Amino acid sequence: TDISITLAYGADIKTIKSDVKISPKATISPDPSKATDFTNPVKFTVTSENGTTKNSYTVTVQVAKK
Repeated sequence: TDISITLAYGADIKTIKSDVKISPKATISPDPSKATDFTNPVKFTVTSENGTTKNSYTVTVQVAKK
């Protein structure tokens, strides 16, 4: 799954911390609560509570033009 986000002009996309909601025992990697550099697309992998199902999400962030 691809996710594209456009932030306001002047936004710094090199140190973004994200807030995501997943099931309590599911895991996500890399940790979105840590500063992430989005100058290139970032692939997040969510693993289900039982560890058998994995879904990947590629997030692309761009800054709006002036």
